[in-house]
Amino acid sequence: MKMSLKLELLSIIIETVIVTVAAQINLAPQGVAVQRTDYLDRYANLAIKGPANNEWADGCSATNAGQFYAWWGLQLPAVAHMTNIVIYYRKNFAHRMDQFRVYLENGTADQSSDLGLCYTDKGIPGYPAITQNITCNMLAKNMYFVNRRNNVECFVELCYIAIYGKDAGKVHGEETVQNYAR
Repeated sequence: MKMSLKLELLSIIIETVIVTVAAQINLAPQGVAVQRTDYLDRYANLAIKGPANNEWADGCSATNAGQFYAWWGLQLPAVAHMTNIVIYYRKNFAHRMDQFRVYLENGTADQSSDLGLCYTDKGIPGYPAITQNITCNMLAKNMYFVNRRNNVECFVELCYIAIYGKDAGKVHGEETVQNYAR
């Protein structure tokens, strides 16, 4: 009897995981991409158009040189449950994304606190991998990729970004989303 109950419980857990994973969509195309500055014609929206690779020639967004603070953001039309973010940074330029941070917010990225901080590369030795899959599992309306280093020139050069998750209204019900968004 106990073994049967354990198997049934395990089956329910596995089915829940499968349904949850299958329901994930790329939320990025639903949003508006913005960045602090534009390098020539390397606009923010190039990072959500694809293709999903690290090739500069295929179209990457990029901020201007000569800055000590650079960011790229995606503003969704409504609060969503973001589960993971896949980032394709420009090939051969990992040093330019060193110490980057990812924030999930309902407003703008606030560098004075860790509120909304989903991931930081700060303090991790070596340069980050140019392709990242970051798990966050947070309710938010906006995602920001931030690069800020003391007295070191910063860039953001994103070739593709996908934000996987679900419309929060479909996950938690409208009342929960409305209360969270206040």
